[in-house]
Amino acid sequence: MLAKFLILQETEAPVFEGSFEPFNRIIELLGDLDSRFIETLVQRLGRMPKKDEYLHAFMLGVRTEDNRKQIANQLIQMSLDKAEMNGFKGCFLEATSFKSQVLLTKYFDFYVPVDTVNMPIQTIYAETSVFKTIPAEIGNSCQILYKPLNGTDKI
Repeated sequence: MLAKFLILQETEAPVFEGSFEPFNRIIELLGDLDSRFIETLVQRLGRMPKKDEYLHAFMLGVRTEDNRKQIANQLIQMSLDKAEMNGFKGCFLEATSFKSQVLLTKYFDFYVPVDTVNMPIQTIYAETSVFKTIPAEIGNSCQILYKPLNGTDKI
């Protein structure tokens, strides 16, 4: 599991080479979604979010057949508990499949926030040259999902 706390400063995404090179397209897609979410936060808050105000759960996943759902639920709950304990206002992440989208919205009360023109912050796979081959039964979009923490209102 990788979870990182949002650091609001200009940093360059890593550039992968060799057999890891295809990962660059994934990082680009996620970076675009994250930028759109941060822009929405700035417009809603009227200021740039502060460091350690929001948890960015990044590349959270479980790769096992045994107790997969239980492990995923525990990872998510542990991340949310730690973020709340540290006073974070919310948690956002990129949900890449139907399974992750259902798990997070149904069991953890995440939702798809809308941007400043009232559109979901997402990328539709069929509208991209790289991700259009993802099977429809896996997912049709990568969505930013958000959960307010510590009594914070929705954004």
